[in-house]
Amino acid sequence: MAEIKDEAAIWFENRNAIKQDYAVPEQSTSFVDIDDEIETGVQTDVTNKEVRTQLNMIKLNEPTAEIITSLMDSLIPVVFVLIIKEADNEKLKLTNNERETLTNAWAQYLKDSNVEMSPGVVLLGTIGIIYGSKITMVLTERKRNKEIEEKELKQAQLIEKLTSRLEELENNGKKS
Repeated sequence: MAEIKDEAAIWFENRNAIKQDYAVPEQSTSFVDIDDEIETGVQTDVTNKEVRTQLNMIKLNEPTAEIITSLMDSLIPVVFVLIIKEADNEKLKLTNNERETLTNAWAQYLKDSNVEMSPGVVLLGTIGIIYGSKITMVLTERKRNKEIEEKELKQAQLIEKLTSRLEELENNGKKS
């Protein structure tokens, strides 16, 4: 059976030894080197207080993350509709699962960053982005409707020309 030696046992064995007699204990070979952990700042033990603090920070940032996600969900589809003319705005909206995932990701990001926005700035930004995207959608829809009306008008004119030409040909065929 292997004898386990902790620091106290090693000290007890070597308390009366002179400096030259001291033997460095063999270190176990492991994948994790404690000295490297101290140098790199990797913490192995997490206290309950630290966990609660992190969870509280995430919870406190969820409303801001939800606002950011909602703004992205209203703004990004509009940008895509402007870039890709045939894109459907509703198909580009986030699903509930995607919205939840993105909100959690934003909350995690905001937990570690020092982003602080005043409620007034958030309110004005939200109003601007929401109504700005709605105005853009209305203008895009108006442009599409105008193009459709022009196309229908050209088709109606073409049908009228073809009909009059057909009547002319029928009248010429009856005269001969």
